[in-house]
Amino acid sequence: MRMNALPALADLQEAMEYDALTGVFTWRRRDDRQNNWNAVYPGAQAGWLDGKGYLRITWDGVKLGLHRIAWKFLTGEDPAVEVDHENGIRSDNRASNLRLATTSQNRMNMRARGEWPKGVYKNKRGKFVAQIKCRGQMSYLGSFTSPEAAHQAYAARAHELFGEFRCIDR
Repeated sequence: MRMNALPALADLQEAMEYDALTGVFTWRRRDDRQNNWNAVYPGAQAGWLDGKGYLRITWDGVKLGLHRIAWKFLTGEDPAVEVDHENGIRSDNRASNLRLATTSQNRMNMRARGEWPKGVYKNKRGKFVAQIKCRGQMSYLGSFTSPEAAHQAYAARAHELFGEFRCIDR
């Protein structure tokens, strides 16, 4: 996925403030804007929540993720790869929650979808099956009588394969 280049850091800092402890961006007063901007936006939280749970802004007609802008505020650089939310909460842009990740690492840290824990599904016989995907290969980890036991098998294998980027608690 091609990511849009971010505006210059000086332009971003002129337009908004970033609190690295809370992850919140707020708009600044802008002398280059019309009076209605300065009557509404200064001090207001920047961004909106998109359908995928990310906070975004529009800058010169381009939608940008605030997690990527946070990275630029923290390092002075555009992120070279993806910016991952360590706790899996896509709107949590605190400095302590952001890290660079490859697309593959970012996907490893995704939350479970559906009613069962990550790496678990219920088969037609009523057993809970644990499986994990790595480098495009699905691996069967066993069949269990409870979703918790299946998830334990997934969690152990995820730790071996993915290390710090594993997502086992969700």
